[in-house]
Amino acid sequence: MARVRPILAASCIIAACTPAAAPFGARERAAVADSVRELAARLAAQISAHGYRGFPPAMDSAPGYVWAYNGFIAFPSFDSMAAWTRTDPEPTVPEVFAWDSVRVEPLAPGIAGVAATYTETRPDSTGRPQTEKGVFTAVAVHRSGGWKLTTAHTSTLPRRLRRPSPPPGVADG
Repeated sequence: MARVRPILAASCIIAACTPAAAPFGARERAAVADSVRELAARLAAQISAHGYRGFPPAMDSAPGYVWAYNGFIAFPSFDSMAAWTRTDPEPTVPEVFAWDSVRVEPLAPGIAGVAATYTETRPDSTGRPQTEKGVFTAVAVHRSGGWKLTTAHTSTLPRRLRRPSPPPGVADG
């Protein structure tokens, strides 16, 4: 017991000297949300400019990356997603990718949940524009190179489940 007391005392002193974690108040939460929204805006611009090749710069290449799509694990790793995007040719006809809404929930310093709806218009194999709507969710993590998305999921909305547009001149409510 005599040997345990000095170790216990040293442990208590070290624990008491450990700096307290920085507060994660409203200001810090707003800063996280704003910076993750900036990442989402850059991602939309990259996809519009480069098609699916725009995804990798926004995604986390750390181990543990996964992306589910419409009920299955489409990409069990960053490398599998990056390889798939390289098979997508650079668009010759402009693609339009836009977030309809983006919700960011700051969880802690350096981590946030993202839930967004999107509209994407891409040419089909005949060159005719095809519009797809969907939902995207992910975890945003702050790395040394900035914010990245991981543990992602995308669900596309079947056309029959899409809410019809209101007639011209009628407010959508």
